[in-house]
Amino acid sequence: MSVFAKTSPASEKPAEVSASAFLASAGVSSAAREPVKGRTPKWRKNRDRLDGMSLSIEMAGSVVLGWYLGKLFDEYFVTSPWGMLFFVLAGCIAAGKAVMRFYRQARKVMAQKEPGVEIAESMDAARSKRIEAAS
Repeated sequence: MSVFAKTSPASEKPAEVSASAFLASAGVSSAAREPVKGRTPKWRKNRDRLDGMSLSIEMAGSVVLGWYLGKLFDEYFVTSPWGMLFFVLAGCIAAGKAVMRFYRQARKVMAQKEPGVEIAESMDAARSKRIEAAS
């Protein structure tokens, strides 16, 4: 028996209710559950901005940290340009790795649908399959 089944008083058999009808009875219109193209929620915009700012800080920090560690390495071991070159290169590689991690995460977030839309669509698809099987 479905979670969204209602019992009809005449036959005592559960009457199936589609996800659209359930959401409509809860006061959620179909326009509210489908995302509007070109508009994203305010919290998502803020999260994306903060992710971008943290990426830029991480990139700059890794290169500056590499420069500083290279400078300390060169002063301690007297290997003038080589320590700095190695550690700056390591910082650049770390920054590139951060960009790739950010890209993978952003691609995964962009592929996701708004919360609740996927569940409603799967419920509607399951209902239509049951109707086709019954007829």
